[in-house]
Amino acid sequence: MAQRFGSFEDFADYAKRQVAYAEQYVRDTSGRFIVLEGTSTCGGRVVKVAPYTHRFHSDYVRRLEHRLEKEILPVLERFKHFSHVILTIDPKRFPSQAIARAAVSKAVHSLVTRLRRRYPWIVVFKVVEWQKNGIGIHAHLLIGGKEYIPKDFIEATWSSLSSSGWAVEIRPVRGEAKYVVRYLLKYILKSVGSIDVSSAVNWALNIRAFSVSMPRELRSELKAVRERVEEERRQRQMALLEWAEERDDVCIPEGDWAYVGTLLGVLDVKPGIYEGAEAERILELAYREAI
Repeated sequence: MAQRFGSFEDFADYAKRQVAYAEQYVRDTSGRFIVLEGTSTCGGRVVKVAPYTHRFHSDYVRRLEHRLEKEILPVLERFKHFSHVILTIDPKRFPSQAIARAAVSKAVHSLVTRLRRRYPWIVVFKVVEWQKNGIGIHAHLLIGGKEYIPKDFIEATWSSLSSSGWAVEIRPVRGEAKYVVRYLLKYILKSVGSIDVSSAVNWALNIRAFSVSMPRELRSELKAVRERVEEERRQRQMALLEWAEERDDVCIPEGDWAYVGTLLGVLDVKPGIYEGAEAERILELAYREAI
């Protein structure tokens, strides 16, 4: 979906079409559900109906917020100093969105590598924001562990993408880790949730909501955090299963879910857990739509 154009007007018009494509995609997937099949503690089949989510869906935003709170916040709480680096390209240098995106990715990777050599303890988050002209890019770097990075150090890498003195901005971010997470989320939400030029182009080019670079020891800590969150979930599930086994009149899902298919436009089916005749009806609908 990324094409070459000769003028800003061409890029701006194409960006408007990308927004229209994203809006059509949301309309096309509205009312679509994913159907999963499992078993219950009573031995019968159960069906789980879940919303079809994407980066513009409110459930996707809630999952991002949950990840930031449960995984990223514990990492940031070890730092007292933070900075926000805003990197802007010269859009006249790039004939397509894809080429601009590739150049930014390469330059940011090189910059983060140099930063890590000089400041090996830092954590760097990256968010890509497209300008309304459809070709300009702001790369937002939120850095944990440094309140300021020398501008000439950054320009040594970024000068290949812009020679403007305004292409590199550095701002200290003052506040505790919880504030920094909210600050980061503000920029992530420029790429997900609602539809505008930036979120539509990121969707068209399949650019992640954010990326993070951190030292190996912090990655090990993050892995431990994820494992702890997953263990807490398993413990809650085990407690629920034990409770259900003590009651003859309660049936709850157990084990893994298997993907069956999707449903679209079935007005009397809502997200939830189904069993018995209603579960069989939903399975039949999903199988029929898959044919």
